Amino acid sequence: MKKILAIAVAVLMICTLSLSVFADDLYVLEEGANDVVYGKFADGVSVSGWYKSFITEYMYPEVMAEFLEAIQTDGAQIEITADVAATGVLLQAYADGAYTWANITDTVSVTTNSDGNYVVLFDAATLIAAYTDAGLSLDDVLNFGVDFNEGDAVVYGVKVVTGTVADTSSDATDDTSADNEADASTEESTDSSATEETTSSPDTGIVMAVLPMAIAAAAVVATKKR
Repeated sequence: MKKILAIAVAVLMICTLSLSVFADDLYVLEEGANDVVYGKFADGVSVSGWYKSFITEYMYPEVMAEFLEAIQTDGAQIEITADVAATGVLLQAYADGAYTWANITDTVSVTTNSDGNYVVLFDAATLIAAYTDAGLSLDDVLNFGVDFNEGDAVVYGVKVVTGTVADTSSDATDDTSADNEADASTEESTDSSATEETTSSPDTGIVMAVLPMAIAAAAVVATKKR
């Protein structure tokens, strides 16, 4: 009986280690909200050029309002999935008869998913800070754009997420893997705190990860009693 319980404990602990905590989707942009990016991202949308606009406020004000609300959430990150690693995100304004913009190129992490596409995270708070530090107001946002080193890309997903994203593979480049691992570790700690502050119940992934540990602990106690 003790051997059976010991095996059960080992299996449960392995299950615990294999579980991942996934990010919560704050907002999902299903297709381009303007007149230059066509099609649903789930099917793949081809884009080209410098900071291609994905949302234009005067054409789709409700879409832009939802996006801006999402990126102002504590711990929010902008997630871009494409066959090429995104290199920057941008907010452009139109005020007083002039176009002005602010962008960021620093990434939180760069990974690849099971389809071999790049999943790049940008810190939303950093983008907002760059924009407002330039003297711009979120009330005047005209476009949200994404850059792929001014080249071509096929985009498969645009999201605003919060939480810890499961690592599905190695980082995109070897020379940045150490930095990305450190960033991912920092984000895991920061985002976990943000999630606890902004939700009344824990992530499903966290509950699933804790459950096998609790069962394993109970099994150990039962073994000792015998």
